[in-house]
Amino acid sequence: MNLALLHIAASEAVLDLLVEEFLSTPIKRYKVGQEYAFGRRVHKESGITVEISDTNTSVQLIEEVCAFFGALSSAAENKLSSAISRELSVGFTVGDTEQFVGSLSFSPELMAKLAKCGIVLSIVAYPTSDEANAI
Repeated sequence: MNLALLHIAASEAVLDLLVEEFLSTPIKRYKVGQEYAFGRRVHKESGITVEISDTNTSVQLIEEVCAFFGALSSAAENKLSSAISRELSVGFTVGDTEQFVGSLSFSPELMAKLAKCGIVLSIVAYPTSDEANAI
């Protein structure tokens, strides 16, 4: 698994504009006060999650993330910057024969684009094994 998700918290108006004009259909959308899927807490602000990449290799993941952010217009960057919070969450599995060790290389251009949009970068590696994948 090599997955990149963009989490954005913002007002409903900003979220509507981002979805309508710039982003693909969110895989998740929630409103302020709405209970979390697992319950016991509520969202403090409205937000969306957009899937940017779900690939077999970390190289493909980086290519798709670069393509996504490379295609953003200046207007989209400005709208993203006006959101309450923005996070690019990148996760990948390591430990099986397909991807025993994982690494990601972000270009200076991509890092500059993330910084310009005020996007926090979060990277997580999940351990796996061939046995775990066989289930």
